[in-house]
Amino acid sequence: MAQSEPKFELRPGVPGAPDRSAHQAEVMLTVTYGLHLLGLLTALPLVVASIIAHVRFFMLDTETNERAHYRYMVETFWFGVIANVIGYVLTIVVIGFLIIAVAWLWMAYRFIRGWLRMRKGQGPR
Repeated sequence: MAQSEPKFELRPGVPGAPDRSAHQAEVMLTVTYGLHLLGLLTALPLVVASIIAHVRFFMLDTETNERAHYRYMVETFWFGVIANVIGYVLTIVVIGFLIIAVAWLWMAYRFIRGWLRMRKGQGPR
């Protein structure tokens, strides 16, 4: 069975009413994406952003774009960690440096793409 597409709103709200929670969700997603990008230069913001993304992902119980974005960040983080570990192991045979560079670029691309799609009110994919 195909996975259903998440709603295009960050959080469901009352139609026509100003939605503070949607704005707060957008701000939190922007901060988390920003910390992930900053974390590509130094590790501490990446760890903090990853903790935020994990906590927020597990706190949200309905499938919205907000939860989809946090899932996207968590997946990107863990695939990036795995790729970097493999790259560091393979630095012995030089190919590891290429793997690390590709992993870094891939993570940067995904975080930037996710943030841009979030700004348009779309899901991360």
